[in-house]
Amino acid sequence: MTNFFYTDANGYQQGPYSMQQLQALAAQGVITPHTPIETEMGEQGVAGQIPGVFGSAFAMPGVQAGASGVAIAALVLGIVGMFAWCIPLFGFPINVAGLICGIIGLSKNGRGMAITGIVLSSIGLLFSILNAVAGLLMFLNGVTF
Repeated sequence: MTNFFYTDANGYQQGPYSMQQLQALAAQGVITPHTPIETEMGEQGVAGQIPGVFGSAFAMPGVQAGASGVAIAALVLGIVGMFAWCIPLFGFPINVAGLICGIIGLSKNGRGMAITGIVLSSIGLLFSILNAVAGLLMFLNGVTF
């Protein structure tokens, strides 16, 4: 049975702990997926790399644990909206949906993705509006191609 040690917020090593004790510390919020962990064999990593510590879904290094699906949707819609503005019929709903998802996602994990989605969706919505206005003006002035 492997024992684990973790480094607390003050930089001190705590342990040894069994897997069950590590799971209890995770449930209490004492350790996070990004808490440095070392095994008794000297293997180093973060708590999120150890399967079972945070349930069946565990975080990998550099990935935000439990990132909100709404924040991810905001980011994806923002990226798609950067291209969809060319056709305002598609650009409006995609960018508005991205804005709504981003605003909802601000209050959840994945705040950075939500903010990026809001920025991209705002830019895409602005371009969609400008494209629609330009198309309307061209239509009213009888410009044809």
